[in-house]
Amino acid sequence: MAIRDKFSVVQMRTVLELNGFPAIPVEDEVATKQQILDSRSFPDPIHDPEIVGAAVAEFAQRASRRLRKEGEVTGRFVVFPSTSPHRPGPEHSVSAHVRLAVPTSEPTPLVAAARAALVPKLMHGMQYMRAGILCTDLAPDGAVSVPPGVLE
Repeated sequence: MAIRDKFSVVQMRTVLELNGFPAIPVEDEVATKQQILDSRSFPDPIHDPEIVGAAVAEFAQRASRRLRKEGEVTGRFVVFPSTSPHRPGPEHSVSAHVRLAVPTSEPTPLVAAARAALVPKLMHGMQYMRAGILCTDLAPDGAVSVPPGVLE
């Protein structure tokens, strides 16, 4: 092909696609997500651990909303805040790994577990610039049975 002799593979594929020839096969099967991440950078440093905890609670609620929208539950998650390595002052990054007794997509247990695991690890006076939650061990809602004697 004359196009390939003069240009890159990407441009050759573009020419093929524009002429009606599929260059990359279309995948019929959608890959299932393995994790859901909700994190943000703050516009200004946050020094109070309670405010960072409140931000993480909001991120947990957003992750819960996404889980319910996609019909999934999470069995584990990681919550994390960090300072900026680009700002003067001490750096502090910490994370809390939480395994839930019962996988859920409900906001109340996610928020409570996230705050309980993270807030004690935070330090007053640090300039936290980012925080988030990463939900893992995703499963379709209803696919995980609750063992007898375990309360949600």
